[in-house]
Amino acid sequence: MGKYNATNVRMIWRYKNYLFNTGRYTQKTIDQKLKALENYQKITNYKDFSRFTLRDVEKYKEQMSITNHNPGSSNYYSIHTVANWRNHVKHFFLWLITQKGYKHLPKSDIEYLNLNKDEFNTLKNYMAGSYPSYEIIKKLFESINDSSEIGKRDKFLVAFLFLTGIRTDALISLPVKAIDTKRKVVFQNPGFKVRTKRNKKFASIIMNFDQEMQNYVFKYIDFLLKEKMFGSDAPVFPATLLEHKEGTYCYEASKLVNDYYKTSQAINNVLRQRFKVAGMDYYRPHSFRHANAYYAPRACKNALEFKAVSEHLGHSSILTSLSSYSRLNEDMVISILIKMDFSLDKKADDFDINIEEIQNLPEAFQEIVRNLIKQNKDQNGF
Repeated sequence: MGKYNATNVRMIWRYKNYLFNTGRYTQKTIDQKLKALENYQKITNYKDFSRFTLRDVEKYKEQMSITNHNPGSSNYYSIHTVANWRNHVKHFFLWLITQKGYKHLPKSDIEYLNLNKDEFNTLKNYMAGSYPSYEIIKKLFESINDSSEIGKRDKFLVAFLFLTGIRTDALISLPVKAIDTKRKVVFQNPGFKVRTKRNKKFASIIMNFDQEMQNYVFKYIDFLLKEKMFGSDAPVFPATLLEHKEGTYCYEASKLVNDYYKTSQAINNVLRQRFKVAGMDYYRPHSFRHANAYYAPRACKNALEFKAVSEHLGHSSILTSLSSYSRLNEDMVISILIKMDFSLDKKADDFDINIEEIQNLPEAFQEIVRNLIKQNKDQNGF
């Protein structure tokens, strides 16, 4: 078929309008879905969607496999990208079979795009270890020389991503006025033109995982306001000025300017370079958010505090924080389990139940906990 199919283009255009008008997807997510469809078309040689068959799925999965993942191949994509793109392609075809002229396509063939059990386990194992530990982040932070303006910004970036768990789109559009250094709060407010997911307004805390990092964040904001003389509407992650390097034909970034980057790719580029200079394996910016979501719940003493941490991440549901962000890798599971007492000769009174904590739980959870306590007492004869 070649590199163009007019019928496919029209259907993708209609699909794009559908995604936009439902209001459920951000522009960034829509762009990723379209990118996944372009990848699918390349693999299937731009075959007309109306002639979709199981063989097309098999051909696509051969190149977009998780278990046969080869980082050295020319068409390499991360495991995370492969899983997301396959899901995007599946979503498109499930929409497509509701459209006139495509209702004959078998839904059962589309289901073959799902991850099989081995692929799902590979993805789960990858995600469990796909965020940097505190030690790795600290090492990267300490490796950055902040004698230059750009060094100061990049050192701030590492600390801020970790301590706040902020998304890159929000950070790239975050103004100085959105940070309250006295209260240690970041106001992710679309009213400040902050690009939050689904345009949601919420506040995050600059957590004190590491006092040196936290202090550096405040010091950097002070630097922007007092030394750079930036105003409150200036970006916290400002762009750089490219100047001609004397005696060469090259240009290099020399200093910070009061201007926003247009895309979050700038953050990816900075982190990739900083990890490389430090001689460390690269972790994508979003992985720092996962690190924040792993360490933050450790301070929670009750359900109310855990809900606050979930809101800090911008999650509408605690389940999102638990299922997608608080995965434990093998070492973490072992370290937690070996500290627990699984003795079967405990009596009911041995269980330290804080009534106030129970009252802080949602009503449904309160009932579950009370039933468990009652059941335990009945079994032990109390």
